[in-house]
Amino acid sequence: MINVVMASRNESDNALLQKKLSPLKKEFGAMSFLSARPANIKSTVDSQTNLLVFNTHTFTSSFKTSVFQWRSLGYLGPILALVKLPDPRILNQFKDVRNVVLLEKPYENKDLLGIARKFLRDSQVNQRRYRRFETQQQALLESYQKDFSANTMIYNISRGGAYIKGDLEDMSQGDLLRVNFELDELKKNHTMSAKVVWTSGQVGAPERAAGLQFISKEAIYNYLLDAI
Repeated sequence: MINVVMASRNESDNALLQKKLSPLKKEFGAMSFLSARPANIKSTVDSQTNLLVFNTHTFTSSFKTSVFQWRSLGYLGPILALVKLPDPRILNQFKDVRNVVLLEKPYENKDLLGIARKFLRDSQVNQRRYRRFETQQQALLESYQKDFSANTMIYNISRGGAYIKGDLEDMSQGDLLRVNFELDELKKNHTMSAKVVWTSGQVGAPERAAGLQFISKEAIYNYLLDAI
């Protein structure tokens, strides 16, 4: 039995959160959802809790203190906090805090399910360091390593990377790319260097997806020199 504790300020928020998480039942089988108020978390979570989802409207500095209190009382399991951040730099405060991830509101359900799924599979989940922005704009990809170029679409972007979809041919993890795109709101063209950190979809499919990490040109040169 998978035990998930949801802590929101009211029961209607917990009910909505349970509905969003319920698709995980198809993968994990029997799941128990327990509702709690934030003030009652320390008396609700225990060694049988597989995931704590802390749902709050606005981030406050007391959250980090609360996490350490829950840890000192014996709950060492994963914590997924759904929060609205007043400052994106707050994400950096949690990049080294093990088993705690902040998911910034508004979020997409696929991100909520994806992080919860990884936690329930006992996978390590890294804190995103940069705020992501949803978009739909064209980008030209050119490989540094092989004869490959493609027009694709960026669907979200941050200072750290981008999520793309398109005809990616045999692109794979570790490939090095030049990414050229125009930020629609700023009407300014950008060219970035990037490393492919993951891909999905079968090679040869008309559309695949990939996650890119933006890196410096110096890093590109080092990667290419190491491959010689």
